[in-house]
Amino acid sequence: MMPNQEHNLIHQYLLPNKKLNHTLLWAELSRMHGFRAEVNRGKRYNEIMEAYESYKNDSTQGPEHNAIMGTVGDGLSGDIPMDTNPQEVKSSIKTLLTEQSVCDALNKHTDTQFKLTGEQYSSYDASEPRYIAEVKVRNKFYATPMIEYAKWNENTELSIKGSKDFLYIVAVSPSIYVFNITTLNKKEWNYGWGTMMLPKNTDFGGQSDKIDKRVGFLNVSEAKIVPCLQ
Repeated sequence: MMPNQEHNLIHQYLLPNKKLNHTLLWAELSRMHGFRAEVNRGKRYNEIMEAYESYKNDSTQGPEHNAIMGTVGDGLSGDIPMDTNPQEVKSSIKTLLTEQSVCDALNKHTDTQFKLTGEQYSSYDASEPRYIAEVKVRNKFYATPMIEYAKWNENTELSIKGSKDFLYIVAVSPSIYVFNITTLNKKEWNYGWGTMMLPKNTDFGGQSDKIDKRVGFLNVSEAKIVPCLQ
């Protein structure tokens, strides 16, 4: 890429202080899904960083890489400050997710203290003083994640009894989508409840082990997006 082209590219990613807007870069990377998404994220990241290095070399201001990330979307109450750096963003492109790593990422980048329940038959996976949360780790991104009615109903009741908000958390690397179900219920969100033939156990069920389940759907436009940074 020619110097002028690099400068034209990088200007859209600069903050008013001429530092790199990692929030904007992360948001772009998190929207890359589908075939070869991981490869494409890496290529785009390297392209932006090379353009930024060229810009810095030609600039007398010499801005640093490290910048404060803002927030994307709405969901959790209040603003969530997210500090990161280019190396963390780069390494997070290949993040192996587990329920524990999702909780760790949320605790690191948001004002939460999630701990896994450790209980096999609990209707939710993690909790902290203000929230109970069901955590779903997925291999494929869907703009309209599915939620089971049975879990929605039970956790909604438990959250009311415990005076907490119920969060439904869907993790698909490189992003964690946090849905505040309590808020959506108050907004009378249309889940579009219906019956589908699905594995008896969502995580381990096979093609021959299916039952009818009542399910509804969310939309990522209603989620708070948090990076899967470790």
